[in-house]
Amino acid sequence: MFYHISLEHEILLHPRYFGPNLLNTVKQKLFTEVEGTCTGKYGFVIAVTTIDNIGAGVIQPGRGFVLYPVKYKAIVFRPFKGEVVDAVVTQVNKVGLFTEIGPMSCFISRHVGCLYIYIKWCKNESLTLVIVYICVSVISSLFPLRWSLTQTQILHAIRQSMRTL
Repeated sequence: MFYHISLEHEILLHPRYFGPNLLNTVKQKLFTEVEGTCTGKYGFVIAVTTIDNIGAGVIQPGRGFVLYPVKYKAIVFRPFKGEVVDAVVTQVNKVGLFTEIGPMSCFISRHVGCLYIYIKWCKNESLTLVIVYICVSVISSLFPLRWSLTQTQILHAIRQSMRTL
């Protein structure tokens, strides 16, 4: 489900960005760092809609960097247990279906009754792995697909550990 919520984030800014465009740089860095990320508590951050407050910066002793607390509103996508979701099937092969649900790209296997899918989300050399257990009920042809989420679980791992799986 999509939500419009208030969030907070801290922006660490290098001294080379201090100058007349400081606030624009903080805003741009907020968009870059936050949009497209996934957190366990709030889900996928789709877009930052408004920036409510950019607090006074705090200089980091011995480093020269400044930490700016930012309060903003964002649209987030958070699937939850019992939610019925619509997906678009992008590819069908012998082992299952590839679908898209908003920002998530999912694989649904044909070999299990209660199906298992996984979703990958990459951001800045780290890999977020979201595991969702679903039961599928096909409503119409293969392109529109609807199912109910029975359990969700979000796991975080780095890219190196995922290569060993």
